[in-house]
Amino acid sequence: MTTLTPQITALLARAATAEHLIVASDFDGTLAFFHDDPMAVRPLAGTIEALQHLACLPHTTSALVSGRDLATLTHLTGNPHNITLIASHGAQSNNPRIADEAPLTDTQQAALAHLNHLAHTLKQRYPGITIENKSAAVVIHVRQLPPEQRKEAIDAAITTIRTHTNLEPLLGKNVVETAVLHATKGGALTTLASLTHPQTALVYFGDDLTDETVFETFQDPQTSFTFKVGDGPTSATTRLPDPHYVLAALTCLTHLRTQHTQHT
Repeated sequence: MTTLTPQITALLARAATAEHLIVASDFDGTLAFFHDDPMAVRPLAGTIEALQHLACLPHTTSALVSGRDLATLTHLTGNPHNITLIASHGAQSNNPRIADEAPLTDTQQAALAHLNHLAHTLKQRYPGITIENKSAAVVIHVRQLPPEQRKEAIDAAITTIRTHTNLEPLLGKNVVETAVLHATKGGALTTLASLTHPQTALVYFGDDLTDETVFETFQDPQTSFTFKVGDGPTSATTRLPDPHYVLAALTCLTHLRTQHTQHT
């Protein structure tokens, strides 16, 4: 049985009393455990349902914030109708006021094609890598390489991209992603918060380096309740061990927020 510490429960209790609240989470590694096949990942039972329940409460908004492209995120999460989806690290959303995806320019399309070529060149050196093509990015996955080769492949990918393009690769857990559009999860959630209410509080769960843009952006201890999932340095308020604890936290928050909104 997954049991939250009194400190975590106290943080969630404070968040539950916010006048306006956004509850947001990363997907891979946070609501779902990783899988060698990225398309085989599924959210833990109860996580999406908790976010949907929260979104039905007064002055409460739920969001999923992922590096996945919007179509894939929609598919893997079952297209939850009342949850804001923020995809491609903030470059895409089902809310056009957060990210209104315009067609790529000719220059951006050429850059994307060049990235794809570089990725396939790298795959000749490391046949075990997987290449994921997004609408505005190319992702190199090294999870299926032998553990002793992963860092070498990641370093080679970063060096190749920096040498042959003017783009900056984004390092995640066993992935290197390079986009032709600039966006961050923190920036997208800042936009969502501005659309919600000036005094909106945020609860956020994330496990990856890309989630640090959220942790670094939302630092006010009165309104920001951020949870790093797993190991590694972080700017988050506190830490949870794995997705099972995220489910427990969401379940707890749903109960507390429901109680609060029923009595105010």
